[in-house]
Amino acid sequence: MKKIMLLFALVSVFAFSNLLYGQVLLNEDFTFSDTLNGHNGWVAHSGLGANPIGTVPGLTYAGYPGSAIGNAAFIKNTGGEDVNRTFTAQTGNGTNIYVSLLVNVTDTAQSKVGDYILNLGTLSVQNTFTIFCGRLLVRKVAGNVNFGVENLSTTPTYGTTNFAINTTYLLIMKYSINTAGADTVKLWVVPSGVPVNELAAGTPEHFIYTEAGKDTVNAIALRQGSSSNSVGCIVDGIHVANMWNDIVPVELTSFTASTVNNAVRLNWSTATEKNNQVFVVERSANKANWSKIAFVNGNGTSTSPINYSYLDNSTVNGKYYYRLKQMDQNGSFDYSIVVEADVAAPKEYKLYAN
Repeated sequence: MKKIMLLFALVSVFAFSNLLYGQVLLNEDFTFSDTLNGHNGWVAHSGLGANPIGTVPGLTYAGYPGSAIGNAAFIKNTGGEDVNRTFTAQTGNGTNIYVSLLVNVTDTAQSKVGDYILNLGTLSVQNTFTIFCGRLLVRKVAGNVNFGVENLSTTPTYGTTNFAINTTYLLIMKYSINTAGADTVKLWVVPSGVPVNELAAGTPEHFIYTEAGKDTVNAIALRQGSSSNSVGCIVDGIHVANMWNDIVPVELTSFTASTVNNAVRLNWSTATEKNNQVFVVERSANKANWSKIAFVNGNGTSTSPINYSYLDNSTVNGKYYYRLKQMDQNGSFDYSIVVEADVAAPKEYKLYAN
C-alpha cells in the first residue's frame, strides 16, 4: 500500500492537513485561491503578468487521492503567463519519472491546432525555463479532444481516441531517461477508475521512443501556449514520482488521536490497500525521538474501506505525539504526519468515607 494521503478530521485538541510523501517528488492540489505565480513554489518563467494562470474549483475523480482537494489551475485558451515548480533532480540511465494529473477540457472551439499544456525539463534558474522534455499535448478536432506527448520534436503527434469536453480524465505520463540515446515517453488517458499499475492501465494512448530527451529532469511547468493554438482546460491533482504506486497512492482517509481517561485512542481508516503488511505505531514526547509501541496488521490488498484502532494505555500525564509507519509486503514504507494528544491529571481529588 504505497503512499498515504489524508483528509483529516478534528479530534480532541489537534487537526492536521497533509501527510509526508516518501518517494513522491511533487504533489500539487492547489490549496490556495489566487494566481499560481508566487504560491506553493510556482514561479513564472514566460509572459509574466499576462493572463496569469489562476485557480478555479477543484476537479472530482472517484478513487484518485487528489480528487476534490483544494482548487485547480485554469489553463486559458488565450495564451499568457507560464509557470514552473522544481523538484529533486532525477538522473541516471533507466530512471523513470511518472506524472499523474486530472484534466478537464472546457474549450468549446470545434477545432484547435493544439499545443502542450505541461512539460518536464532541466532548469537552473527558476524564472528562465527553456530546456524542455516530456511535453503533454491537447488539441480539438471536430469538437472532440485528442491528447498526445512529444519530447524535443517540433512536429507534435496525437493519439487517435476522441475524448469529450467538460469531462474529467486521469492522465498518467511516464518519462524514461536513456543516457545513451532517445528517451521514451508514454501517456495513458483513463476515463474512470485508478489502475494499480501499467499492466492494468493497458495500452498507452500515445507514446514516443525515437526523440532525444534530457538526462537530468528537475522541473515541471504549466503552459498556456499561443492564443491561436492553445486549448482551454482545467488541471488538478498533479503528482510526480519515480514509481506508479507513488503517483496514484492508496488513500488513508482519516487518522485521529483522542484521550480516553488516562489513555490515548488512535483511529485510522483506509479507503483501499495494496500489499499493506503492517502499521507500526510510533510515539514521541518531543517529535524528535520515536519509539515503536505497537504493530497493527494491514489487510494486504483490499478495495473496501477498513477501520483500525489502537489504545495506548502506557501513558502518564503530558503531551504525546504519534505517527504511523506503513510497511508494504516488499519492505518499503512511508510515514504519516504527526498527531498529538494531551493526557491530563484529574482536576480534583476527593477522599470519601467507606
